[in-house]
Amino acid sequence: MPRACQSFRRVVVAVGVLCGVGVAVGGCATPAKPPPPDPRVVAAQLETRRAEAQALAPTLQAPSAAARARAVLALARLERHDAIPGVLVALADGDALVRATAAFAAGQIDLALDPRRPTHEQRRVEVESALVARLPQEREPAVRLALLRALGRVAARDGLKTLTDTAAQGSVDERATALVALGVAGARRKASLSRDDVVRGVVDAALRAAEPAVTEGAAYAAFRQRLPVSAEAIAAARVSPSPQARIFVARALPFVAVDIAVPALAALLRDEDWRVRVEAARTVAARQDVPLGNLVDALGRAVARATQPGEQHVVGEVCAALAVVGAPAEATPAVMAAVAALPAGADEARCGCAGALDVLGGGDDALLFCTASPAARARHVVDAIARRRMAATERLAQLQTFVDDDEVPIRITAAAAVCGIGGVEAADVAATRLLREDDPGVAGALLECFADDAHADVLRDATIAAAAARFTDASAPEAREPLLALAALTRGRPGLEELTARLKVHRDPRVRDVAADVPAGERAPGPRAMGDAPPVPATLPLGAVLQTSRGAIKIAFERELAPVAVQTFVALARKGAYRGTPLHRVIAGFVAQGGDPRGDGSGGPGFFIPCENSDAPFTRGAVGIATAGKDTGGSQFFLVHSWQPHLDGRFTLFARVVDGLAVMDALQRDDVVFDIDVVTALRKTH
Repeated sequence: MPRACQSFRRVVVAVGVLCGVGVAVGGCATPAKPPPPDPRVVAAQLETRRAEAQALAPTLQAPSAAARARAVLALARLERHDAIPGVLVALADGDALVRATAAFAAGQIDLALDPRRPTHEQRRVEVESALVARLPQEREPAVRLALLRALGRVAARDGLKTLTDTAAQGSVDERATALVALGVAGARRKASLSRDDVVRGVVDAALRAAEPAVTEGAAYAAFRQRLPVSAEAIAAARVSPSPQARIFVARALPFVAVDIAVPALAALLRDEDWRVRVEAARTVAARQDVPLGNLVDALGRAVARATQPGEQHVVGEVCAALAVVGAPAEATPAVMAAVAALPAGADEARCGCAGALDVLGGGDDALLFCTASPAARARHVVDAIARRRMAATERLAQLQTFVDDDEVPIRITAAAAVCGIGGVEAADVAATRLLREDDPGVAGALLECFADDAHADVLRDATIAAAAARFTDASAPEAREPLLALAALTRGRPGLEELTARLKVHRDPRVRDVAADVPAGERAPGPRAMGDAPPVPATLPLGAVLQTSRGAIKIAFERELAPVAVQTFVALARKGAYRGTPLHRVIAGFVAQGGDPRGDGSGGPGFFIPCENSDAPFTRGAVGIATAGKDTGGSQFFLVHSWQPHLDGRFTLFARVVDGLAVMDALQRDDVVFDIDVVTALRKTH
């Protein structure tokens, strides 16, 4: 090739490399600019990495309403009080979706506030006042409902009056929502209105409403606000066509007069829905002034139907109630007959009734043969000891052997029982064991005896220091949980200033924040499983099938609500992390919980995921991520038996049961998840 041509060719190649394209003449083409990032993606990224609220300011002013709504949702999930200004501005946005999301975010602010700090109470009042002022201006029905739900989460004064007024004279949906919100106020903020005659009158009238949704809300408000409503109201509500209304009515009966409670409980113990009967049995145990005959009849009927979903839960709860309120001569024959008549596969109910026999003073051998599982048997023995009719000191002495057992699950169960007994003597037992406890799950259970500073003075400085030294450098992820509790206990103790200083520079930012008394809403998250980029919801699978020892449960993912939770659940399922794990926590009528690789409720995958709380309700069949506080979810999940309004907005709802509710109802503690199959299409299971 001639030298001139070779030189020209080299120039062309060089230009092509510089421009990113091959060109012969005409110089470099202008490279195309990359498209600007989607502001919704930016907001999701900032949310996932828990940025400060001010980082979302540009997106809050985006031209796109969808982008602004996504930014406000991120503010809601940050749960930081520096989000308040942006949330309050968004309450007046021109788009209804943005305003509804802002209402949800305003309600979430309550989770960031510390009642010990006067400035936090001022901020709560600021949010409450903004919601109260916005409601009369709002014309969009969905936004009005969101405002009412938010008031239930933050209200303490004017907001409660607004909810009461709306419950009396709003539309059907608004009355129902306001009534539930009044109940949530009682559950979340302990804002008791039991002595308020106006509230009681409004709820009393609503219990007699023709609309089932209003009755549900009124029954929930009566339950959570401990309202002594009238006999006529209870009589009307207990025959509501809504099972959920009847469930809430059963929970409300501890707060009414005995002449109202007795006929209502007699009817509810014969209810067609097993969840209603479970709640009725618990109410009988709580009141201890109701005749036993109805309980005995309910036990016989449940035993006869023990192979049907949920009936074994009824058996266990009725036996537990008989152990509390029954005279041995009346209760023992019925419980003994139940133990003998229960079919194979009903070990949990059989052991529960065997424990009731123990409490009643009969059937000494029943607990020894109720199940082939030594761990399950020990758990029921511990439960029976905790309920025995003897002085607390005697029960604690009998539990001591189990507190010192070689098996970790047994020690955890015993620690929970000790803390359940309560008192200084129980705290002393826990403190003594804490001195030499090296398992983080057990240590965490023992430290529950000192939650909310109860009997914290029983814990000596030397005990706290020794326990903290044991877990400070531990490699197990579970070790951080007891260390967090210990870090809180060090604050304000002159003898532990050096330890507090060391914890303030701990490698885990959560420990540093707790030791420094950083407000809960501003604490750093724990170690994460992934980077800052959340998944694209449309790329995620549609659902999964839980293969359990009781049958299959099909769930559909809420991909838009909780993409990070869905992605994590799918990844863990695909690598077999759930294979062979037990249901370690089953509370009849409430939840069935599993997903712990340790199998005792204190374990996880070794990382945490950010909470993706939403305004979606935890109704029957909802599937949520279990946590021990903000941004502490991992592999554990729970399935909801009945609507739990106090969970709404507090936990990540990432799926719903679409097939297999009867299997969910049948699940018992220690049942096994054989495996979880991820599916890309949702079809009916058999």
